[in-house]
Amino acid sequence: MRNKVVILCMLPVIFFSCGKLATKFIVSVHNNSFLYSKITNADREVIYLPMIHLNKREYYQMIKHKVDSLRNAGYKVFYESVAVSPALDKTARETVYRKFRNRVGFVPMDYFSDKNSQHPQLKVRNYIMQDFENTGIKPDKDRRADLPMDSLVLLYEKRFGEILLTDCDRKTEIGHKYKCRPADREDYNFIVRKIRDEHLLHAILSSKLPKIVVLFGQEHEKALKANLQLADHSWKWSYHYQKIP
Repeated sequence: MRNKVVILCMLPVIFFSCGKLATKFIVSVHNNSFLYSKITNADREVIYLPMIHLNKREYYQMIKHKVDSLRNAGYKVFYESVAVSPALDKTARETVYRKFRNRVGFVPMDYFSDKNSQHPQLKVRNYIMQDFENTGIKPDKDRRADLPMDSLVLLYEKRFGEILLTDCDRKTEIGHKYKCRPADREDYNFIVRKIRDEHLLHAILSSKLPKIVVLFGQEHEKALKANLQLADHSWKWSYHYQKIP
C-alpha cells in the first residue's frame, strides 16, 4: 500500500451516513477552528497536532510548515501509521486486512483509488488524503509511534480469541463495500483506539526526548491527555489556535 493508505482514518466512522456536502461541511468546520495542544511537565513538552485525514491541499501545507518548523526547533516527530509489517507476504497481508475488516467494517485505503468503493461519499473533488509527503513526515528520521495492522489483529485475538473468517469475508474483495457482518462499536474502540492509545502513551513515557510533536488523528487526543495525567499529574495541557492561510 502507498503511504496515503497507511494512516488509520476515522472518517469512515464519522461520515458513514453523510454525503459529499456533509463531508465538506464537517471538514470546513474543523479547519475554521483548528487548535493544536501543548502538553508540558517540569522538563518535557509534547505538541499534539490533531489530524483529519481528508482535507484541502492548503490545510496540509500548513501542517507541513508547522512540522518542518518544529523539527528544526529540535522536536522529534511521532506519527501514526498502521501499515502492515513489510515482512508479510501477499497472502498473509490479505488475511490481516480481512480479519481487521471483520471486526471494524472497513480496510484503510486511499479514498480516491478505483479499487476502493467502501466510502464513495469521501471522494470529494479538490480534496486530498493525508500522506507522509504533504504533512512533512520523514519515516527514515521520524518515529512511528503506532502499531501495524497485523499487531492490532494479533492483540485483539490474544484478548478475545481468533477472528474466524466466513465465506463472505473471503469472497468480498479488499476495497469493496463490506456487508458480511455489522461493525461492532466495542471491537472498533478496542482495535482502532484503545490499544493504539496505550501504545502512543508508552512511546512518549518511555522516551527521554525533551520535545516531541505528535501527528495523530484528532480522536486520540482526549485519551492521550487523560492517560498522561493519570500517569503523572504534573502534565499540564493548553490549547493554541493555528490559523490556516
